Amino acid sequence: MGVTYHNLYGGPTKAPSSATSSSFAVADAAHGPRSHETTGPCHLYSLPNELILHVLSQFSTSQLLPLAGVSHRMHALVARLFHARLLQATRFPQGGLILECYPPSQKLTAPALDCAYTGTPGIEGCLDDDAASAVGKLAALRDVYSRFRPRRRESRRFGTTVPGDIPGSRTHAASANLGAESAHARRQAQREEDKVKQILSLEGHERFIQLEGNLHLVRRLGFVQNLVAVHEGYVRIWRDWLGQRATADAIAQLGEGDVVELPELDGSSCCAGPVSVDGTSSEDLREHEGILWLERTKNVGLRVKVQEKKWRRHMPILVHADDEVAVSYEVVYEELFVRTAHLVLTLERSAQQEDMNSGKVVVFGSFR
Repeated sequence: MGVTYHNLYGGPTKAPSSATSSSFAVADAAHGPRSHETTGPCHLYSLPNELILHVLSQFSTSQLLPLAGVSHRMHALVARLFHARLLQATRFPQGGLILECYPPSQKLTAPALDCAYTGTPGIEGCLDDDAASAVGKLAALRDVYSRFRPRRRESRRFGTTVPGDIPGSRTHAASANLGAESAHARRQAQREEDKVKQILSLEGHERFIQLEGNLHLVRRLGFVQNLVAVHEGYVRIWRDWLGQRATADAIAQLGEGDVVELPELDGSSCCAGPVSVDGTSSEDLREHEGILWLERTKNVGLRVKVQEKKWRRHMPILVHADDEVAVSYEVVYEELFVRTAHLVLTLERSAQQEDMNSGKVVVFGSFR
């Protein structure tokens, strides 16, 4: 009884003859058994690094980072890809960052602050091609901070000018005094004018003051849809912390022969030393007492300089030892710190949200 075979197209075909079967057997004997033992198993690590990086680049950062614990080679590839994304995040567009930090009562009047990018220390040259030496660098990359300089937005100043009183002429008052004023004094005056200052006042019964801190990334100027929220929330600044920082900053500015009146504070940590973060590591930066962190995760922080403001007003003559009096502090926002990894995650979430909302437009207007 013959056996009927079916080909790939569904039609019947003849069974192979004995001669054909013997020829297949000879060919198999000549070339060896057809198994994975001769060709070797094909797995992920048999691919070159370029192909693995291309595959890993399709993952988001939140999905990519857990893969670093698979092996040393995977850790090195994930660290290299994460490092490239951090570098891409530091190439800020023309909009940059916008900071809003004010008491809730000044929400409608407080101006927004432009933040100029000054650099990201510790991100350049921290990785090499050796997979073994890359172990442990991923944790350091997560704690890299980008630095910004807050500044007020430039506005056009309008004023009246006397006809004939042209800047640069001998009759112009500012030009006449320009020669007597040194270049160093002019730079100092300009630097003092560019400082971002905030007056914080506390009554005698208030233990803290609350500020609303919002940080947005502007990907493109002139479009509201391109505002990406980096941080939104409130932060409490305690009276004791303001007094400690005012004391430490006053000691830092104390020169030889100068006398500075310091407030009387309880505790041994009131003189924490001057605020200097140049060359500090990320771990020391997170523990620095002169940085006001806007959240517990310490993704966004402000380096501030505090000075007690003396007002010419009548103070109470008799005050109980446990009672506090009204006090005001001048807080200068000197530098803004943003965790670069937090910027990467924020941009990725914004891109995903933009893809979900694509094609949906709300148009306001009158139509006939």
